[in-house]
Amino acid sequence: YLEEKERENKRNHDKYNRKKYFEKKKLVEEELVPKPEIGSRAYLKEKRQKKTFQRDSSPDLGDDFIHGTDQSFDQMLQSKKQYQNKKSMNKQFTEEKQRKFQQMQEKEQNTLKMFSNMIKGNKNFPLTQQK
Repeated sequence: YLEEKERENKRNHDKYNRKKYFEKKKLVEEELVPKPEIGSRAYLKEKRQKKTFQRDSSPDLGDDFIHGTDQSFDQMLQSKKQYQNKKSMNKQFTEEKQRKFQQMQEKEQNTLKMFSNMIKGNKNFPLTQQK
């Protein structure tokens, strides 16, 4: 009976020592490498970090950039004129293409009329002969 008690006491003592060892090990690991937060707290922390990074890294814009200058207005007007010129050139180009297309269609119609008149005028033409 005493032997059993001794074994049980030893086993309990070893169990207690292992428990203490792992608790100490856990504390040391947490000090060296803290556990990452999870869930909503981690999300909010990450969001806060992004905001502060954006705030810190935003460029310092001068008054000229924010309010604009006379030169920027002139450049805007010039680019608008260039755009309108380009647009009118494109319009002229498409009108020219349309006119050429109509000329080609008229020419083709005249050629077809000429061939049909030739066929009607020539009685020996194979397509006009009746069986």
